[in-house]
Amino acid sequence: MSRYSATLYSLFSVFSILVPLLLRAVSVFRYPVGALSYIFYALVVLGLVLLAVDTFRKKYTPAFQGPYGKGLGVFSALMSVALLAEFVTAVVRVYEAASESGWRLYTVLDTLEALAAFFAMLYFAFVSLTFRGRRYDFQSLFLLHLSPVLWAVLKTLGIMEQSSDVKGDVNSILGQLVLVMMLCFFYCFAQEVYRKKGAMAGTVFFARALAYCAMLFVFDELILLLAREDKPLSEGFLLAVTAAVLCGFSYLFEKNIYLESE
Repeated sequence: MSRYSATLYSLFSVFSILVPLLLRAVSVFRYPVGALSYIFYALVVLGLVLLAVDTFRKKYTPAFQGPYGKGLGVFSALMSVALLAEFVTAVVRVYEAASESGWRLYTVLDTLEALAAFFAMLYFAFVSLTFRGRRYDFQSLFLLHLSPVLWAVLKTLGIMEQSSDVKGDVNSILGQLVLVMMLCFFYCFAQEVYRKKGAMAGTVFFARALAYCAMLFVFDELILLLAREDKPLSEGFLLAVTAAVLCGFSYLFEKNIYLESE
């Protein structure tokens, strides 16, 4: 890595990860001032800009050229487990909503989300087999590549449909930002399956942006749990668990491309 890149990453680490988290902790535990939230958002945007500047000036080798690290196989399997939890949670929501008020728009969305989560769970199980060195190539799954994209879309729509019940606080906005980054990353991931040339810079960017936003969201959720402003097994907590797994997966996926490009 060049001296310029090393300096850029140092600035990114200090100002775009540690400082926002420190500000968030201060705003939750000590001084709930609205101005701190705007500074937090500005630093998040700064972090994304730094990522974009460092990412789009480089060229990359094919995303699935291999060899793959063992960590990718592990996090693919963990992602499958996380999607299983998302599937079960969506099914429970459908059952409770259908029992209480019948079938409405959000019930239909939850049903579609559950189906998408189920197929995405299977997809990442197959991805895990490939990344763990088994004699299986997940790239032959055709339309199943779109299942994580569909799940991210339906998950986002479900939250938007219930937006009247969600406060526009930092945690909610971070959660929605993570979902958007998930959607973009899953779409790029599916695109790379059919790409014969080097990996798209957009794929690397969204992998890194997802890891960055997911890290902020997970730590923010932990801060809220410590401050007793959220509860374990809530919707936000479950999304934070899924985001934590995806943080590791997208980071290792991006690192695999980056190291091959050296």
